[in-house]
Amino acid sequence: MLNKDEALFRLTGERLLELGLFSNNPESITLLDNLLDHNQALVGMTVANPQGDIILSSSNIDKEEFSNLLEQEETQLSFIQAMNSDALVMGRTYFSTEYNDWIVPINYRILNKNKEVVAVLSNGIKVKGNHSPWQNNNEDSALRVSVMDSNYYFQFASFVEADGLEALYSQPVKDIYLTMFSDSLFQQTGYTLKEFMTKNHGTVVMEYLNHTGELLIGAFSYDLKYGHFIFTTHKKSALTYKLMIPFVWLSSLILAFNIVLFYLFRNFSRLQRNSKADLEFQSQQDQLTSLPNLRYLSRHFAQWKKQNGEQYSVIFIDLDNFKNSNDIHGHPVGDQILIEVARRLKLFFKMGLCVRQGGDEFIVITPYSNKDSTIELCNDFLLTLKQPIKVEELEFSIRASIGIAHSPVDGEADETLLRKADIAMYEAKRLKCGVYVFNQQLDKKNARSAMIGKELNHALEKGEFSLVYQPQIDVVSKNVIGVEVLLRWHNEILHQVSPYEFIPIAESTGAILDIGNFVFEKAFEEFEDICNEIVKNNKKYTQANPFRLSINVSILQLSNENFLSNLFDLINKYDCENAKLMLEITETLIIENPRKIGTILEKIRQSGIEVSLDDFGTGYSSLSYLTKLPINELKIDQSFIHGLTTKKTNLTLVKSIINLGNSLGIKVLAEGVETNEELMILKNLKCQFIQGYYFSKPLNKTNLMNFLKEH
Repeated sequence: MLNKDEALFRLTGERLLELGLFSNNPESITLLDNLLDHNQALVGMTVANPQGDIILSSSNIDKEEFSNLLEQEETQLSFIQAMNSDALVMGRTYFSTEYNDWIVPINYRILNKNKEVVAVLSNGIKVKGNHSPWQNNNEDSALRVSVMDSNYYFQFASFVEADGLEALYSQPVKDIYLTMFSDSLFQQTGYTLKEFMTKNHGTVVMEYLNHTGELLIGAFSYDLKYGHFIFTTHKKSALTYKLMIPFVWLSSLILAFNIVLFYLFRNFSRLQRNSKADLEFQSQQDQLTSLPNLRYLSRHFAQWKKQNGEQYSVIFIDLDNFKNSNDIHGHPVGDQILIEVARRLKLFFKMGLCVRQGGDEFIVITPYSNKDSTIELCNDFLLTLKQPIKVEELEFSIRASIGIAHSPVDGEADETLLRKADIAMYEAKRLKCGVYVFNQQLDKKNARSAMIGKELNHALEKGEFSLVYQPQIDVVSKNVIGVEVLLRWHNEILHQVSPYEFIPIAESTGAILDIGNFVFEKAFEEFEDICNEIVKNNKKYTQANPFRLSINVSILQLSNENFLSNLFDLINKYDCENAKLMLEITETLIIENPRKIGTILEKIRQSGIEVSLDDFGTGYSSLSYLTKLPINELKIDQSFIHGLTTKKTNLTLVKSIINLGNSLGIKVLAEGVETNEELMILKNLKCQFIQGYYFSKPLNKTNLMNFLKEH
């Protein structure tokens, strides 16, 4: 619920900023009211400025009745924490006079485009009542649910009546009880309470004394993100109560007293073991799908291997694009899909051990037969998985990516095999091939990718990046019309690393933003010298026929809110007469978010910057974005050019792209031209521009200037 509320608050904050946060806009109040209507666990919505004053509220409350949130002891700490946290912050439970009820405050900061805190969105979660997320309708009074924050204040306790709430929520748990609990935790798990709060240790089952001195059997966990414990406990004394009626009846038989006593204690011991076993079972079972979880796998895998042998296959399954279904249709629909996937998994892999890894990931351990049989088995399961899943009025066809590792070929340690199956799964997802079997080449590739990711962290500060430029030629006039900027990386350990290797890794880690800034700054700096010495003094280049600089842009760069403003600052900083900038983007970038990218490209077009569609033909080419978006050039991928003279399909495709561009009034550039035969074919097909080794390899700044002087 907190994850959902955090997402809702973030979107609400963005919308409030659009409507004008500090204006008493009726649309803003309606927005808060709608959010409240669809989340009945919340009591009211308020927006406070950074000074703690309420500036906006939902219509069910009077904002004038609220005191300054920084001046109230109950709200001060969580308000300050929210101001300094990217996540939603849950405060101490207190009695709100404004709502006339016990609530748990939740706060989430609102940032402007400069990442400055301009307001805090606040609400309260109902502690009791039909819509409270913690309401316990279990008739067994011995079963208790409680929530406690990281400062050891109770935020909820199902076992406390109304007259005891003030005493429970107004002060932290006493040190003597914390010490007793911490000692029990250390004795039974080896963790101190502080250690338990610094790492995700999952759910722990143990016996301990609560704040009233009762001995409890409990399962508890600690949420690192939101900073609170969740306890589910059962009074150990309740077991004795369950035996009271048979005890009274049997105790009346004086002559059979010893027999009664024997059965009493035996029954008592059995109930205790069953109760503890039930809690242990729940901690090893996924609550949604009823599949075993990773805790179960770690505890029972050795026994499974003993029964099935040391030769087995580890199958790692990840559902494709499941997050999109969750985001579009909501988590309840996603949960129903996961339940059905788990059911099909158990029915299909009857001889295997099926485990839910978490989220939309599953693990299956099956006895090993041979590599081909395992692959065939997994492909058959993918076909089973594709069968429609109906959830209410919706119908889904689920696809997945599967990675396979074999024991003992790929290792004998459980963690090693799981890791390698996971690596193979990501390779299957990357190749979109459904099933992929781990191999040593993949291990080496993964190790190299890890090393590249590590070395990328310091490549900029070490000055390991440099730029080269490849001339672009007019096919008819043979004039140089511009250059494409290419990034080169030479590392002292990895030596020369291809952009095809490190660019995807830089994009996945976010390092591409800093690298991209370096490329633009360095390219503009060097290009200014080229313009002043070559372009400005060459009559071929005019305002109507400028010399162009082409730079590749990643999706992370283009989606960054500061990208356009930084780019325009660079254009104003470096004066390049008779020159123009062209940005090269890929089809994938457009497909993933066409509306947002279309808006950005329109701003780029209005500023006089042109756009080239790179690697055209390798993705999901669509006429729709060619006609709707401001595309100035299509760039044919070199893989089609290299087979131009030998493959009829390549020739047909290249011809179609050139004809398409000409019919739409879009220039076409072919890259990777290496022979005169390729050049002649492209010229006959009326391709306007080319680049490739036939004319020039990529050149550094000095060599480029010499090349331009000669051409």
